[in-house]
Amino acid sequence: MIKAYGCLDIELGYCQGYNYIVSLLLRFIEDEETVFWCMVKIMSNMEWRRFFLQNDPAMQDLQDKFP
Repeated sequence: MIKAYGCLDIELGYCQGYNYIVSLLLRFIEDEETVFWCMVKIMSNMEWRRFFLQNDPAMQDLQDKFP
């Protein structure tokens, strides 16, 4: 599932940290396909993918808050 998302979002590919999101979703949702589409929604609609982009201001803000 993580590899599938990496193939879907070619700009990011696989990023360390997806596993935390997916594992949390899997604790509450049994169907892996549903979890995949939840991951897509979280990354795109909620704009979480910004936290995985290199040199993105959102990531820099997080790094400044939690050194």
